Amino acid sequence: MKRFFLILLLALAFLAVFPDQAALAQTEKKMMVSVSPTYQMNSGPAREELEEYVNMTEFRTYLDANLKACNESIDISSYRIPLDEYQALSDYVYKEIPEAFHVGLLSFSYYSNSSDIAEIDVDYSMSKSSYDTYLKECREIADEMLEGLDHPSLTDEDKALILHDRLALHNSYDYTFNAPYAHEMLGALVFRSSVCEGYAMAYSYLLDQVGIRNYYVSSTLLNHGWNMVYIDGVPYHVDVTWDDPYYGQAGSVEHDNFLRSTEGFIATGHHVNGAYDYDSSAVDTRYDSAFWQTVCTAYQVIDGELYYVYAGGVFNPGIGGTKLMRVRDGGDEVVAEIFDNFETDGYWYGDGYQKLASDGRDLIYSTGHAVYRYCTMTKSLQQIWTPVLPSETLIFGLLYEGGELICVPSDTPYYEPDYMEDNLIRMAYLPHAHVHDHVYTDACDATCNVCEEERVPPHSYDDAQDLICNGCGHDKSAYTPGDLDGKPGVDTDDAIYLLFYINFEETYPVYQPVDFDGSGVVDTGDAIYLLFHINFSDSYPLL
Repeated sequence: MKRFFLILLLALAFLAVFPDQAALAQTEKKMMVSVSPTYQMNSGPAREELEEYVNMTEFRTYLDANLKACNESIDISSYRIPLDEYQALSDYVYKEIPEAFHVGLLSFSYYSNSSDIAEIDVDYSMSKSSYDTYLKECREIADEMLEGLDHPSLTDEDKALILHDRLALHNSYDYTFNAPYAHEMLGALVFRSSVCEGYAMAYSYLLDQVGIRNYYVSSTLLNHGWNMVYIDGVPYHVDVTWDDPYYGQAGSVEHDNFLRSTEGFIATGHHVNGAYDYDSSAVDTRYDSAFWQTVCTAYQVIDGELYYVYAGGVFNPGIGGTKLMRVRDGGDEVVAEIFDNFETDGYWYGDGYQKLASDGRDLIYSTGHAVYRYCTMTKSLQQIWTPVLPSETLIFGLLYEGGELICVPSDTPYYEPDYMEDNLIRMAYLPHAHVHDHVYTDACDATCNVCEEERVPPHSYDDAQDLICNGCGHDKSAYTPGDLDGKPGVDTDDAIYLLFYINFEETYPVYQPVDFDGSGVVDTGDAIYLLFHINFSDSYPLL
């Protein structure tokens, strides 16, 4: 019996050291399939397909960390994603992670005793140091495009519009089909030339930065891709590529393909003989006749307000009426008339070819002969540049980039990109400072007459007949000269209050003229004069 147990123990030990080969085969890791990004055409969101199995926020964070570390093997066995979802997983990496522009071939592995994907093997197209450098450049360019979009008054619609226009101005279509990384956001942002997929990847990345849900959409029939963008939870098509005109002036952006329903998208030409094969979930038509479709220049945003050029001359030849417009409180208002006649070598193009740019503080626009600045503080116009133009040319394009104004002189508004690159005229430009003394018509005006900056504290009257301001207690009908502290009578406390006002103006406001000594400035001398007035009123009167 002892001999039997000894043999049994030896047999168990043998099995522990040398497992059964059949059992070993059940846990063997096998390569399932390899997928290249070159032939990927995705008609809808892979994310939604994968959400059935994993928490996509957590999964995206995990993938991002591994892909940015350039790990060649990524263990995803704990996520239990089925083998037959490898296509959705590859689509997700290639088409819904714009930062993964360094990912080349993807391979998927599984264990023979499991029906789930165990591992993603990644073949990268560049070294980690190159990737880190390029990603840093992409982020810096994206940060520039995001400037001004953190204002609380801006809606997702506003942000999507501004990013649409900024990307169209920044990037150009690669008609050579030889530009580096033309299918990636890297090509669109850093190399500034891409095909449609590069536009879409860059736009997706920018939208991600402001928290706007989106995904890549494509059509095999059209051999073309764009973005599906969600506004208030509703999907719309946006095609930045088709809104970036080939024959068009620098500064031109079209808006025919911005926030369109599928019906509206088909109307703009996204079909082949009436047939289409792409995601049709965009059914809301509210933006299909939006006002921006008549705008052919880039929108600008300053302090949370959108500006654009309404080119009346383009749509009403001979009538003119081009205007600088501001979108405000849900409506549009004219802030300046900018009519000009575009006539070269006897050919009259009419009006409507003005272009609009911005230095982030003021608006800059071109006419056929000069460049003007509209100061958003003083609401005034100033001609700032009259470039020397070649004979029989006009300014048919304007950009502001990197501290320079750039215009394109041409005898026609329809020039090719090569012509533009060879004929640019540049001028260094620095934004002018917004420094001024606040002006108020009434002592209790709520905003400055010059810049419309809100006054602190605010001032108001409940009724037109009220005489006492609710905000500051100021008597609308009259005030006692020298009575600054709000207490009845003029005494030493008012002089002390004036000293505090001189040093801490915002904390100790005054609501009457206080240049008592007539020096032209308000300083300590006025407080001293007020003291003399308190003691010798006849000799030191307050006018």
